[in-house]
Amino acid sequence: AMLALCSKHKFSAKNITLCAAAVFCVDNGWSSVVKSKKKCSAAEPVGLILRQSVPGRSDLPDRSFYSVGRSREKWRLILCSFPENTMEYMTEAVDKLIDCYDRGISPFSVYDGNEIDRLVSDPDGQIRAWLAKALVGDFGNPDSLKYLCRLASDPESDVRVEAIDSLSEYICEDSLRVLTGALNDPDSLVRGYAAFGVSNVGKIISPSESSGALLSLECKEKDEFVLVGIYEGLYMLGSESYLDRLISLFSSDDYHIQCAVIRSLENVLSERNAEQIGSFLDETDIAEYPVAVSCAVEELRKTLTGIVR
Repeated sequence: AMLALCSKHKFSAKNITLCAAAVFCVDNGWSSVVKSKKKCSAAEPVGLILRQSVPGRSDLPDRSFYSVGRSREKWRLILCSFPENTMEYMTEAVDKLIDCYDRGISPFSVYDGNEIDRLVSDPDGQIRAWLAKALVGDFGNPDSLKYLCRLASDPESDVRVEAIDSLSEYICEDSLRVLTGALNDPDSLVRGYAAFGVSNVGKIISPSESSGALLSLECKEKDEFVLVGIYEGLYMLGSESYLDRLISLFSSDDYHIQCAVIRSLENVLSERNAEQIGSFLDETDIAEYPVAVSCAVEELRKTLTGIVR
C-alpha cells in the first residue's frame, strides 16, 4: 500500500518515511503514534500529510476520518484511492528549489515575486525550508533578505534553521539583527546556527556587540550543540581561549556533538592554530568512536595536512 501510494503521488523521502511508519503501525495494530504524543489512529499521519500539504484541496478527508478504526485491507484500499495529482505541485516546487540550490542560482530566476510570496506561506514546511536554503547565495537581492528574515520566525524549527543558516551569509545589519534575536530561539538547533551566524556576520559589521551577545548566551546556555556554536563564534571574534573550550566539548557522550566539534575545528583551522588542533588529533584514537566521528576526524586530518605542508 505504501509503495503504491508513493508511486502514485511522487512522495518525497520525508513523506515516504512517515508513510512507512504509519503503515507499519497499522500492520502491527498499534493504536497510538509516539511522534504525535497523543492517542490517534495509526494511519492518521498519512492523511495529515496528504491533507495539509496541499492548500485548497477540500476533496481530502479531514482529521476525524482517521480516528475511525479500520481493517488492514480497508486501509490498503483507502491509501491507494486518494485523488490524482495530490502531491504533484509540492514535488515540483521542491524539485525546482533543490535545483536552484544545487546550481547556485536565485529562486527569483525561476519564480516571479507573487510565486515566491506563495511559497513563503506554503502550508508544507519542506517547501518553506528549501526556499530558505535556496536563497543562501542571493545576497544582492533585497527581496531575498526580506523573505529570509520572515522565514527566520517560521513556526517550524526546520524552516528557521535553514533561514538562519542562509542569513549567516548575508553580511548586513538587518541580517545581524535577526541572527542575534535567534540566539533566544526555543529550539537549540536554531540557537546553534544563530551563534555561528552572529560571529560570521558580526566580525565584519559589529565585532564587539556580537561578542557581547554570544557571551550573554554562554552564561545561561546548557545545550552542548549551542555551546559548540558559541565557542566557535567567540574564537572567530578574537577570543583565543575558546579554542580549548571548543576542543573540550569533544569529550561529550553524544556523537552528534563530537561531529559538530570536528566540523567547527575545520571551520576555524588556520596556520596559527594548526599545531594545537594537530596535537588534539594525535591524541584522538578514532577506533574508539562511531564511524561518523572517525570519518570526520580523518577529513580534518587531511585538511590539516594540506595546511602544514
